[in-house]
Amino acid sequence: MAGLYEFNASFMTYSGKSLELNLIKNDEFIVRGHAPRTRASTGTLNAILRLQIGDEVYLRHPRDFGSIYGDDYSMFSGHML
Repeated sequence: MAGLYEFNASFMTYSGKSLELNLIKNDEFIVRGHAPRTRASTGTLNAILRLQIGDEVYLRHPRDFGSIYGDDYSMFSGHML
C-alpha cells in the first residue's frame, strides 16, 4: 500500500569490531547506521519514507565493514504511519 512508512534497525557488533549497515530503497542509499569499535557496541538507524506499491526497502551490509551479531540482539522493522 502506498504511503508514509517508518523503518528502524538496531544491531550489535562483535566485540572489538565496528559495524555499518545501510538502509536502501530501490537500490538507492537512504541512511547509514554505525556501531563503534568498543566492547559489544550497538548501533541504530531510523528513517521515514514515502513508498509506492512495488518499492523495496532493505538493509545492506557493506563488504569488509564489521560483523553483525544476530540472535536476539539485532532487529529490523517497518510500519505504515
